[in-house]
Amino acid sequence: MVTLPDFSLRLLLAVLLGTLIGLERQRRGSLAGLRTNALVSVSSAMFVVIASLEPGTLDHTRIAAQVVSGVGFLGAGAILREGLSVRGLNTAATLWSSAAVGCLAGLGFVLEASVGAGLVFLGHPVLRRMESTLDVLSARKEKRTGSRLELDCAPQDENWVRRTLLQDLEDTGSELQGVQVRRTENTVHFILDVSHPANVQPLGQLMRRLALDGSVQRVACQTPVTGGGLT
Repeated sequence: MVTLPDFSLRLLLAVLLGTLIGLERQRRGSLAGLRTNALVSVSSAMFVVIASLEPGTLDHTRIAAQVVSGVGFLGAGAILREGLSVRGLNTAATLWSSAAVGCLAGLGFVLEASVGAGLVFLGHPVLRRMESTLDVLSARKEKRTGSRLELDCAPQDENWVRRTLLQDLEDTGSELQGVQVRRTENTVHFILDVSHPANVQPLGQLMRRLALDGSVQRVACQTPVTGGGLT
């Protein structure tokens, strides 16, 4: 049987540790900040401590499993998709961590809950710094090649040619650095500056495809300039 003072101390520990986790998220302007993480933590603690109020009537593990499921749905609501990018994954994971810390505090595992909250609090800035370092190192390693592609097509085929070029370049990890378009009465002349990984030659297949298509009148590619200058 859990006494009222013990019950209060467990909930106080849960809300303090949840607040600690929320401090870092609040500073980063996260969707789930200080209050959200504190409430998730103390709520999880209240759920699991219920089993200790009436011994033998409820199972701690079953309640904790339901808390995990419920917080999973809460975290899913924090995940947002914007075009091809997804935001809120770290927020959802942090809410889950707060729930776990709250469950530990509610069960009376003071040191375990404190260690868990400390790891989450310190893990965010440390792991974020590691991610940034790895991204910089990856960008430095990648060498890119610059190529210039020129082609002519009829005015009525301009939209199709544009879509084909953009799709093929995107599929090969290439980036369009610049486009010049010159139009005459019967011809649209494209000049495209393209940057792509040095170990990839995306233009060869594209040129063959365009050359075989009746809508493209002429296609040519200048000698690539290799190096890390293009980004």
